[in-house]
Amino acid sequence: MAKKKETDRQYVKKAIMAYNKALELDPNNPNVLTDLGVMYRRKGQPSEAIKAFDKAINIDPRLEPPRFNKGVVMLHDLNDSEGAIKAWEKLVEVNPFARAQGNELVVEVLEKLKGRDNPNPDKP
Repeated sequence: MAKKKETDRQYVKKAIMAYNKALELDPNNPNVLTDLGVMYRRKGQPSEAIKAFDKAINIDPRLEPPRFNKGVVMLHDLNDSEGAIKAWEKLVEVNPFARAQGNELVVEVLEKLKGRDNPNPDKP
């Protein structure tokens, strides 16, 4: 098991180096920035992931993956459900039919998340 963990770490480290090299050639590639953000998350660097996603979003505001992934990192890695809600609300503005993993609509994920944060929806 330790061997696999080391292999995964090496893969992530090499991927980050490769994405950064690609960004030297094309610094405004939002898809590469999104993939870089995913690798930073896997490396346990959520703040770096958010920076990469934000840069991708600034370059192409209509691109959906960095918005979705930003919400994932906010919710699961930074325990910031409010930040995740904001990220996913922006995603839904871009595409009201955006889907999360498992084919669930992001709108439905938002409803569940908002319900979890406010267990008594009758009281704001």
